[in-house]
Amino acid sequence: MPRRRLLRSLPVPLRGLSLCLAALLLGGQPAGAEEDLVTSRVRDLLIPQLPENAEIVVQQAAGNLPPCEDPQPFLPQSGQRLLGRVSIGVRCAGMSPQTRYLQATISVNGDYLVVRRAIRAGEIVEPDMLELRQGPLERLPRGTLTAPEQAVGLQAGRALSAGSTLQDNALRRPLLVERNARVTLEAQGAGFVIRREAVALEGGSLDSEVRLRADSGEVLRGRVIGANRLTVLY
Repeated sequence: MPRRRLLRSLPVPLRGLSLCLAALLLGGQPAGAEEDLVTSRVRDLLIPQLPENAEIVVQQAAGNLPPCEDPQPFLPQSGQRLLGRVSIGVRCAGMSPQTRYLQATISVNGDYLVVRRAIRAGEIVEPDMLELRQGPLERLPRGTLTAPEQAVGLQAGRALSAGSTLQDNALRRPLLVERNARVTLEAQGAGFVIRREAVALEGGSLDSEVRLRADSGEVLRGRVIGANRLTVLY
């Protein structure tokens, strides 16, 4: 019996199944199989680096492209922010290896910090100045802080208004050395410490490097180890 007549004689649900089986026997793939493999491997790349509640939507590459054999996705930019729209590279194997790029949208609902009351420039951040809220993190500015321990004890680098989202670039370590302050410069060795006085030519926080002028006029460099205390850098 001719194939067309045979298909017409089958019940409707079986006709679609027969067509799929025929395509497989002829060496083809069900429609969308390649896209599903790319999507699956992109998700496998991203999921270990994301919170459990993250949602990932992968947009397929535009255009009529040849099949991508053994797709191997990668992140084109090391350390890129995995929130919102993210660029993903995909290496395709085969006779003519190629690299494609597509977009994935990553959504995460989580906690973020908001300023509870106005904070003046120079104030040290305390827990009662902050408030935790929850929402889509991909819609927030880069550098938004998500936990109180990321901010408490730091110094506001500028005035912060109540209700504003708290970002890392708004804070700094408190200054332990002020510009033009007289400081103690220490040089340590095996069983001894030598101290001398100097004037700070710039301010500095813990572990920062500061230029100093000794009483002799010599310009030195020191690392801040405490309030108006530095250790000499050779």
